[in-house]
Amino acid sequence: VNIYIPKLPEERYFVDAGNMWNQWKQPDKSDLIVPIGENLKGETAFINFSSADSPHLLIGGETGSGKSEAVNTILEGLIRFYKPAELQLLLIDPKQTEFESFRNSDHLRGDIAYFEDDAVSKLDEATAEMDRRYGQLREKRVKNVGEFNELPEIVESDQKLSRWVVVIDEYADLMSEPEVRKNIETKVKRIAQKARASGIHLIIGTQRPSADNISTTVRSNLPAQLALSAEEQLKAGLSWGSPGLRLLMVWVMLSLENLVALKGSSAHCFLHKRTPHISLQNYLV
Repeated sequence: VNIYIPKLPEERYFVDAGNMWNQWKQPDKSDLIVPIGENLKGETAFINFSSADSPHLLIGGETGSGKSEAVNTILEGLIRFYKPAELQLLLIDPKQTEFESFRNSDHLRGDIAYFEDDAVSKLDEATAEMDRRYGQLREKRVKNVGEFNELPEIVESDQKLSRWVVVIDEYADLMSEPEVRKNIETKVKRIAQKARASGIHLIIGTQRPSADNISTTVRSNLPAQLALSAEEQLKAGLSWGSPGLRLLMVWVMLSLENLVALKGSSAHCFLHKRTPHISLQNYLV
């Protein structure tokens, strides 16, 4: 049993994102890894999208909790450490204000999607690319993009496949109409279930990651989950797939104010072995 005692106000500090990125030593580039903050020991915490434990990320947090800042910090870190040939971003922003800093980025694939029809088109593009890539993997008899990119003939011909990250900043805003909801949810579920080996990853942010906004099937296929403190989430019946984790998170959110929980699919406790507990307010600037 781990019991975490919050720091006294005078002991709290901010971790500058720039300093965090400067100190980060990037591991093997065949994986898609990005630092996201500090753990309780002061060590850099990170998420590995190439891992089976965390191929896709769900971020939950009410307005003002830092959800959009968390998404933007992750994206800024990704484009800092990966070239456009290695990483492409497909951005869906129903609020129309959160991703403007990426509008002219070489990493951005196409335009930012603001409306439901645009969002469907982005997801269609991602699923079509996923199917195309699986055909290439099958042809080369390899299991994933990492293995594909290491093939001598691929390296020599400079035909490596870039990682794609599909980001939806406020998922619930796309769920207003039943037909649109069904269409988007079907595509998101397919990407979440199948796309990891093809090098396509999802980041979904929402104010309420409860069943009325994100189905249990979709949520269960987003194994990396970042929960920001939010009283309304608890009232809405926030569930991250484990009753024990849910109860512990309730205690943490109510008692430790701005702490967050980050877990992966292999974890049935509060801490994930690769992505330890971090304080969001202590690393965003």
